[in-house]
Amino acid sequence: MYRILLLICISLIPLLGRSQEEIKADSTLANYFYEVGFGFSNVGELALRGIDGQQLFPIHDQVALSLSQHTKSDKYLRFGMVMGLYREQITGGTNSYINPFITTFGIEKKRIKNRWAFSYGTDLYFITTFIGTNIGGQIWQMENSGGGIAGLVSASYFIHPRFSIRTETEIGFGVRQNFKNAGFVTQKVLTPTITPIKTLGIELKYHF
Repeated sequence: MYRILLLICISLIPLLGRSQEEIKADSTLANYFYEVGFGFSNVGELALRGIDGQQLFPIHDQVALSLSQHTKSDKYLRFGMVMGLYREQITGGTNSYINPFITTFGIEKKRIKNRWAFSYGTDLYFITTFIGTNIGGQIWQMENSGGGIAGLVSASYFIHPRFSIRTETEIGFGVRQNFKNAGFVTQKVLTPTITPIKTLGIELKYHF
């Protein structure tokens, strides 16, 4: 087992040991126009959950998907998706939750220096919760929808011209649907919210 791990590490040395000039020459920012990434959006929440009593930062682990297109300048059009998946046992069945379900669309600007890339940008985002109740059949419904505008900052390190590791923080400011009791009537209202879309998210990106 140790010999196999040693062989893998040795095989990666030529890849990671490429000169910065080579990395910069075939860097994705120079020659590739698309990025696709997968990772976790809420790595930073692991440290923050104990601070706020899990009020702002939920306990559900969230996966992140992303797709970006390079324009003719140093700007990228970007699309992203964040999902938290979990299940809850209830009497007579199971509730399946996708909470949160967030989609983002916006633009970011990048700067590259050798193997590093730094970017900032803004997104429009939509957030909701999908609840699938399985009692005599699966029924899905959408609750607590909302949206707004988000700002982001990120840093990427290229381990290979086609692969990079990216960390990103993105916070949204907008409104979200809620319920308010008015006498004997429950009304739907929009309330201002701060949405932690990504709290020190980490993704592996492929550039092509």
